[in-house]
Amino acid sequence: MRNLHYRYGYPAMAIKEGKEALADEWLIDTIVVAPLFRDQGIAGQLLGEAERLAKDAGFAKIGVNCPAHNKIYLHLLEKQQYEEKIRLLIRDIPFLHMVKDI
Repeated sequence: MRNLHYRYGYPAMAIKEGKEALADEWLIDTIVVAPLFRDQGIAGQLLGEAERLAKDAGFAKIGVNCPAHNKIYLHLLEKQQYEEKIRLLIRDIPFLHMVKDI
């Protein structure tokens, strides 16, 4: 299901459940670090390990859906060389689909 919406001020692709990844990529669903352990590089290490697993599984790309309002997560992804590919809505919440070649 691909529909453009302008509800949040920019076009976004609406997707059905289970279609949050592009066909040729490994998708990271969630990365969470407890508040007590933040700002220690743990999220970056988790991303690195996910990239290694994806590469070992034969994927050349890894993707993640970052909530559009989560500037800290977006900064981390950009620092790790993820690039925005598309904007989408998941359950009517705007996300940026970020991808990295591995």
